[in-house]
Amino acid sequence: MLRSALILSLLVVSPVSAACTANDIQITRWDWNRDRGWTTVSGELLNTCAEPTGVQLQLTFRDEAGRVVTVEDSWLANQRDIPTGTPYAFQVRLRANATTRSAAIRVSDTRRWGSRP
Repeated sequence: MLRSALILSLLVVSPVSAACTANDIQITRWDWNRDRGWTTVSGELLNTCAEPTGVQLQLTFRDEAGRVVTVEDSWLANQRDIPTGTPYAFQVRLRANATTRSAAIRVSDTRRWGSRP
């Protein structure tokens, strides 16, 4: 009984904030290029969540027939939270696939990292 009361009091007293989702992150611009065996994806995003959050991008590269040739998931900002309401420039570099003809990008996940050194 005491344990239930303690849990209930923690739920009532603890502030609850909605976690950020992929829908809270807007990719405002991006582009990609291939040079000397490397593919570089660069752009800018905006965190519209009420709090800072970590952002994971999924990059999908396809060949001329539309078949997936490479998929890369990348956490931005060295696994640190991206501030809310401020444009954040990013760049992801990976080994190029010679058959790549198109690229797509999406926010695949968010995570609150908290304060880190």
